[in-house]
Amino acid sequence: MGQNFIVVGASSGIGKAITLDLLRSGNKVVCIARRKAEIEALAKTYPANGFSLVHDVTDTAKSASVFQKSLNLLGGSIVTGK
Repeated sequence: MGQNFIVVGASSGIGKAITLDLLRSGNKVVCIARRKAEIEALAKTYPANGFSLVHDVTDTAKSASVFQKSLNLLGGSIVTGK
């Protein structure tokens, strides 16, 4: 059984690589990034486990809302980094 993750910066670079690795391993992942087309394409690669949310992390006023949306998509729980 997979776990639930939220990856910020999922549209390119290390964020995309981490997201793909998590999805390939059967985890559910909310992909968060500024570039809508890129994260939607990434999430659609694994439609049962990938979800996309557009958000610019510098917009801190909306961060709590985006986090809550992520939790809702994942059923309420995530794995947190240490």
